[in-house]
Amino acid sequence: METFAQESFAAVIEEDPEANDIIHSTQHYLIDPNGQVIRQYDGVETNTVSIAEDIEAIQGDYSQTIWPF
Repeated sequence: METFAQESFAAVIEEDPEANDIIHSTQHYLIDPNGQVIRQYDGVETNTVSIAEDIEAIQGDYSQTIWPF
């Protein structure tokens, strides 16, 4: 997962040995079926309505080609 995040999104993932935890981005991404980033969202201040609208729009674009729903 760490390699995928770093290579695909240039996201930083680091171990925090003092807290026995990891440090990572709070960003969320909407990815199309081809693996392309469509949108990036702030994971702390997330507007779920706009994310749902974006997903519905993308589903319409790909519903006849790749996505089964």
